[in-house]
This record gives sequence, structure tokens and C-alpha cells, in this order.
Amino acid sequence: MAEGKKRIVLDMKNIDYIDSSGLGTLVAAHLSANTQGAAMRLCNLSRKFSEVLLLTKLTAVFQVYSTEAAAVASFAT
Repeated sequence: MAEGKKRIVLDMKNIDYIDSSGLGTLVAAHLSANTQGAAMRLCNLSRKFSEVLLLTKLTAVFQVYSTEAAAVASFAT
């Protein structure tokens, strides 16, 4: 974001586990992005990661896509 990047895709395909600290970091990154006029997308979430987002109701906060291509394409709409 410091370089003026306004479209951020976080590919989570190698994340098998996330705890409250990790979720807090994601929320902070999302808030920071929004404050700076940027948009953030998540993609390639594991089943467990998706369940954690559902249980914590963070699916209302994050835009989640099944693939990186879908996440990138979402910026066009």
C-alpha cells in the first residue's frame, strides 16, 4: 500500500491453521487497507479456514474467492 497498490489479493492456499492472532492480523490488514482506499480479497481458503471465518462471522468482513483468478477478476466489477 505504501507503493500505491490499491488491489490486494491474499492467497491462503498454504495456510492450514489460523488462530485468533492470525485472524486479528487479517482484520487489522483489512482495516488498514480500507483506511488507505485499498481493497483486499482472500482466496484459496482451506475447509478449516473457511469454517473459522464462518464461526467468527468474518465472512461478512472479507470477500473470499475460490481461486486467485476469481479474486483478481472481482476488482473489475
